[in-house]
Amino acid sequence: MKYYNKVFDIFLYQGVFIFLFSFLLLLLDDRYAAIFFKVSVGSIIIAIALWFAGHFFNLFTKEDQFQEN
Repeated sequence: MKYYNKVFDIFLYQGVFIFLFSFLLLLLDDRYAAIFFKVSVGSIIIAIALWFAGHFFNLFTKEDQFQEN
């Protein structure tokens, strides 16, 4: 699974960026802050689940394993 690392990174960074955005909305006392916070927590939970699955099934591969001889 060559692209597993990229999928993990997308969910993790998406969750962190949406969390920071929801924190900004919370500081501005916006009504949508709770929705963005729930989406960010969900994305971070998906990233954690992907991390556990990746380490359990050894899906985090190194790039040098895909080089041709």
